[in-house]
Amino acid sequence: VRSEKQVTLKCLQPPALPEPEPNIIIEKRPEQPPPQPPVIIHQREQICPTP
Repeated sequence: VRSEKQVTLKCLQPPALPEPEPNIIIEKRPEQPPPQPPVIIHQREQICPTP
């Protein structure tokens, strides 16, 4: 017994991918408080009582 069958075979390809978009990274930082004023230290000589 011999049997023949006509078969059509198609190899499909997926559609081409679109060009990738550029990666844009935006860094958002919280607002910084204003800087502290400088610390001013005054030194005074000790006045010793004279004998």
